[in-house]
Amino acid sequence: MKKLQRNQQIQREDTFRLTLKKSRELCLFGFHLQFRFKFCISR
Repeated sequence: MKKLQRNQQIQREDTFRLTLKKSRELCLFGFHLQFRFKFCISR
């Protein structure tokens, strides 16, 4: 019983890390797009 709980905890942490990583990548991607967009407008 104890082991199962531990595994669930680990799984939750992994999911959390994955979500964090994805959102950071999305943020960077959005920032990159915005930068290119502004660059195109200013030319």
